[in-house]
Amino acid sequence: MKDLFRRIHQHELNDLSAVIAYYLLLSLFPLLIFLIALFPYFSLDVTPLLTWINHYVPSETAELLTEQIRSLFGETNSYILAFGLLAALWSASNATHILIRAFNRALEIKETRPFIKVRIDALLLAAGLIITITIALLLPVFGKVIISTLTRYAPFLEAVNPLLNQARWVISFFMINLVLLALYYFAPNEKLKFFDIYFGSLLATVLWTLSSYGFSFYVENFKAFNAAYGSLGGIIILLIWIYFTAFSILLGGEVNAMRVCRRRDKFCPD
Repeated sequence: MKDLFRRIHQHELNDLSAVIAYYLLLSLFPLLIFLIALFPYFSLDVTPLLTWINHYVPSETAELLTEQIRSLFGETNSYILAFGLLAALWSASNATHILIRAFNRALEIKETRPFIKVRIDALLLAAGLIITITIALLLPVFGKVIISTLTRYAPFLEAVNPLLNQARWVISFFMINLVLLALYYFAPNEKLKFFDIYFGSLLATVLWTLSSYGFSFYVENFKAFNAAYGSLGGIIILLIWIYFTAFSILLGGEVNAMRVCRRRDKFCPD
């Protein structure tokens, strides 16, 4: 434990988490544009989304979001679709590129792969991370809201409501763990063994799930927080959640590096 705290300080995990959180937050807005731009292609009704926004988002922010969503929803636009996807991937790939460098530093290995290959790997890992963050937001954080909406349109689901509430956490947990295993395996410039990365991945998944549970509590009790902090409350909590997400992933990488270090009968760096 002492070694882990020393690594957190030595490798500046707090600072790196803030930078990664910035890029991940930056990717959420174009991702939202991309997802909304998909609605007309699948003949989806935007009304439930607008109803949810007006119910759970502060009035000033909800009005702005509603106006922008309606303007995007009016017609199919491949340019908006492409912009949203590319902007989200570019921003998220900057975050995964920082993760790649952080994992290499934790393992004390140099990056020898060509720059283009590293950036392509960062893009692919970013795509996986975006999907994971989307699932982590939709299932644990907005799960009760989604289930409540589904049961209104499909009353027969009311009988399995408790089961669905539990399943959202289980599905989210395994999805996050799977993507983190892939991240810890493919990101460093060295292929690690499964048992080298499993414990770090499990720790990061548990911490991520706990932070998602905290964010979920905020969403479900939004009005109480909104009364105290106003429209900034949601943004503040979202930033904290993304920061803890980044810190959890970096911490898992440090745990993996410590296991590799001990397996090789080496002392951890001073």
